Amino acid sequence: MRTKHVPFFGIVLAAMVAAVTIVPGAMTATRGAADELEASGDSGALTIDEVHGEAVTEITDANCRYGAAINNNTDHYKWIDDLHAGWWINFQVNYDPNKAPTNDAEYAHAIWVKQLKDGSGNYLNDYDVVPSIDDNSLGYLILNRPGALWIIGNEVDRGPNPPPGNEPGQGDTMPQMYARIYHDLYNYIKSWDPTALVTPSALVEFTPGRQQYLDIVWNTYKQLYGAPMPADLWNMHLYILPEVTAAGAPNDAASVALGTNPALGMREFSGDLATCNDHTDNVYCKAEHDSIDIFIDQVTRMRTWMKNHGYQNYPLIITEYSLLYPYDATGGCNANEQDEKGSCFDPTRVNNYAQATFNYLESATSASLGYPLDNNRLVQQWMWYSIYQTNTFSVSNLANSGNVNNPLSLTLAGQSFQAKAAVEKTVNLVAVETNHPVATAKEGMVSARLSVEMRNNGNTRVNEPIEVTFYRNQALTQVIGTTTVPAPSDDFLGMTGCAVRGLHVTANASWAEDLEPGEYPFWAKVDSNGSVGEEDENDNVASGFFEVFASGTYIPMAVK
Repeated sequence: MRTKHVPFFGIVLAAMVAAVTIVPGAMTATRGAADELEASGDSGALTIDEVHGEAVTEITDANCRYGAAINNNTDHYKWIDDLHAGWWINFQVNYDPNKAPTNDAEYAHAIWVKQLKDGSGNYLNDYDVVPSIDDNSLGYLILNRPGALWIIGNEVDRGPNPPPGNEPGQGDTMPQMYARIYHDLYNYIKSWDPTALVTPSALVEFTPGRQQYLDIVWNTYKQLYGAPMPADLWNMHLYILPEVTAAGAPNDAASVALGTNPALGMREFSGDLATCNDHTDNVYCKAEHDSIDIFIDQVTRMRTWMKNHGYQNYPLIITEYSLLYPYDATGGCNANEQDEKGSCFDPTRVNNYAQATFNYLESATSASLGYPLDNNRLVQQWMWYSIYQTNTFSVSNLANSGNVNNPLSLTLAGQSFQAKAAVEKTVNLVAVETNHPVATAKEGMVSARLSVEMRNNGNTRVNEPIEVTFYRNQALTQVIGTTTVPAPSDDFLGMTGCAVRGLHVTANASWAEDLEPGEYPFWAKVDSNGSVGEEDENDNVASGFFEVFASGTYIPMAVK
């Protein structure tokens, strides 16, 4: 990240060097016992000597909740602006910057991984990555896109269709191998950019069989590397597709997740219409392809898995979902395109599903399963698949035509997407937690590194500088120092929304007066000058304390 000096305000009595760093991942909020520590002493005076940041640029609004997928055609990039989408994917790691969306929607990088096979189709103990893991390829991209989102793999659980078709699969990787791949790529990305956001591959859907695949990945990773899988957020696809035939054999829809028990597979229609109305059984009828109840079940299953593995305080994003069964608008709906009840997947049905899922995703919260830093929302961001394509999956197109030379014409689902994404943009900054630094009184001087993490759980990025002030009293009247987080720029994503990305504001403070050994509280307030229009100003303060030890005292390492 390039840095430039920006103005600051303060009383020059001692030195406090402030910096802004991106904090990947989510952390449990820990706050000091402010009332108990308030009487523990005078923290002395300090100010900010220097602030490092980026030049201010104007960023137009984009709704980070809503994302749209693009297939191949770079001319479709500009439609992200028209749809008011706040993030997008083209299933690659690169794009044409001359055609990129002008609303500064965030680009999701998808790294393709696949386990290698021999000539007979047997899985080998090796894998392939696109782009290749080298300094001039993937490393170069990571270095030049600081703080970006990187998705390691795409539907790695999906192997080839069973015979006679035997079409190639998607990620086509056994779960034990994916654990190794993820470890290697996660650490490679972080070695180039510690501020990058990294998430594991989404699976085709999140059924019991897919959950077993993820369990194998997670357990293998822990066995191999002695620790749980690191992730800055979690990622899922959400389709309602059967995995096995009515007889229990792998099918050509979702098929059985590689390396898992076929008995866990969701079955195709068996001839009993009653199974198409009971969402608690192990059957996924075509008639249930747009079931909002099953949609909710899969989100809940994923969030439950996250909580049970220690990731409740992490964001969850959906990087693909929509309806996939075909509909021929020119020839009508033939028998092969009808569901078990004789209905077609026409534009009205697709739109009804889009509206139902949008309404659910915007409002679904749970104190026991949701992400606390996003007001307990279950899902932080979602991606509709896709804007326009001509293959079987075109039923869910948001645009009626791929001809970019004509005015954009939206399908019914596209109109609903646009209307939902274009709602009033909101910003809400949250002071998440402070650190607990330790210091030694030496020759009358005490130095401590104060910090606060903040996130924005509104639906749009903060487009202006954000003032952050540290105080030495709970009433927020005794200023320690003030710094400014710069507005976004080409090299600085800034305070993006949806509570997915955190910014860590740090300050190295020095006190010229003697401080007795003990605990000294401090408070940090984000948007301390009230210049950012927010939904809620009551969650902008976090408190903490630092400890002063006598000179010569052994100080244990403080882990945040």
